[in-house]
Amino acid sequence: MERMGPKLADTLHSYNAVLPHIRHQNISDIIRSLNLTEQNPILKAFGISVQSTFSVIPPSKMWRPAVQMGSTVAQPKDDGSFRVNSKYLVPATAGKWAVFYGDRGSRLDTVKTLVQRLCSEAAAKGMKLPPPTLIQSVDMANFMTKAFVNIKDLTGVSYILVIDPKNASTTHNMVKLIENRYKIITQQLDSALVDKCVERNQRMTLENILNKMNLKFGGVNWAPKFEGEAAELALDKGTYVIGYQTAQPRMSTDRVYTEGEVKIVEPSVLSFTGNYSTNANLFVGNWLYQNAEHEMVNSQTLEDQMFHTLKLLAAKRPTNAKPKNIVVFRDGISEQHYDTFAGVEYQALKNACIRIDPKWKPKFILIVTTKEHDTRIFSRVNGRIENPPPGTMIQIRPGKELLATPQKALKGTVQPVKITLIKNESGVSFDGIMKFVHALSYTHQLTCSPTGLVEPIYQADILAKRGLSSLLTFKEYFPTAVPRQPSLQYDIDGLNKRLTMKDSRLESIRFTA
Repeated sequence: MERMGPKLADTLHSYNAVLPHIRHQNISDIIRSLNLTEQNPILKAFGISVQSTFSVIPPSKMWRPAVQMGSTVAQPKDDGSFRVNSKYLVPATAGKWAVFYGDRGSRLDTVKTLVQRLCSEAAAKGMKLPPPTLIQSVDMANFMTKAFVNIKDLTGVSYILVIDPKNASTTHNMVKLIENRYKIITQQLDSALVDKCVERNQRMTLENILNKMNLKFGGVNWAPKFEGEAAELALDKGTYVIGYQTAQPRMSTDRVYTEGEVKIVEPSVLSFTGNYSTNANLFVGNWLYQNAEHEMVNSQTLEDQMFHTLKLLAAKRPTNAKPKNIVVFRDGISEQHYDTFAGVEYQALKNACIRIDPKWKPKFILIVTTKEHDTRIFSRVNGRIENPPPGTMIQIRPGKELLATPQKALKGTVQPVKITLIKNESGVSFDGIMKFVHALSYTHQLTCSPTGLVEPIYQADILAKRGLSSLLTFKEYFPTAVPRQPSLQYDIDGLNKRLTMKDSRLESIRFTA
């Protein structure tokens, strides 16, 4: 899976989707074949007994947060989804923008119709979206030589919409390199989707496009309400939430390749997200390159990035500059590294706070999330095995660890996320933390339903992949411009200045929408 592209990975997942009653039966068959009975000679010899039936655990009381929009509050339905029939919570005011469309994939009249409908629908949502300053046909087959180099001449443009045939497109990574090179936000649409949207007047598709545009221009679409036991951790009351993980390059098991006689070690990526933007309900982020360290984070890089985002927080929201509570989500580590998270990494985060103000003592909540596990949960309804309903939370270690399925399974058996509470200095109850975590699944902003992962980690995963692909694409098209040391190894500081969003306006905008 690590060596597959996104398209192949999605295909493999699709073929391996199994309905819950079939997966339940498959697991039961495997358990029977293992013969985990008292007569099993190996278990008997070691004095071990194994429970060979499913554990029956009652879920916690179902709770789904209300969602605040511009002027209305929506209550999620039984499937977790909610209706958006109001203006955005924070409608964006768009600056100059441009549209590039593939010379072989779209017609000018279709593109103009789409633009007109976007501007009209944006006004209904409260956005101020002027017509684009440029609508231009582009030779997508020669995008880097015909379009990329000329983007520098687009004076004042802060956003580019690219329309290109998805099934034949090789431009996605090139388009995203615009963000690294020019610090101009991009959005890419499939020309076939645009044709259907215009010809069939598909309002839902139009809204989905606009949801992304509002975020990319700096707006906020909606936000969950933190109530009951979760109220003390409400984002709009100042709680600072971060999420981070590391990602390794898809090259080889040792992440090393050879240039001439020099062995080059590929860097790993630290992706970091937080609600340090102007609106507390919006999560944004960035990635940084670091010397490869399996699963773990360079503690100095982590401390510096935490310090950097705390300074951004103080600049964007001065009244929240020193939050009482800081919630940290860590993804992508195994249990053997929990102590490192609670020790070295926790200390690095605290050091950043001390650098802001030695007298400031925020209360930390440390949480590990993972989907890399084999635990499955099922619901028995009238004798039939089904997926658990969205919002199900089951404590597998009371007060310490739970399995959550915030989302509805669209295909196959739902995979729960395992949430482990490592440290809680806040005094907020475990039930309150459970509700808080569940509410964060409603902050994705793009779909009117919860996501399978909490938003800080959902975005961190996207940013980590973007960091890896940006370096690969940059090496492919600008090999001599890659920051190197005299030894030919990567110049990590140079990479971070050249290929990340640090110290640019993009790190405070949801450019990954």
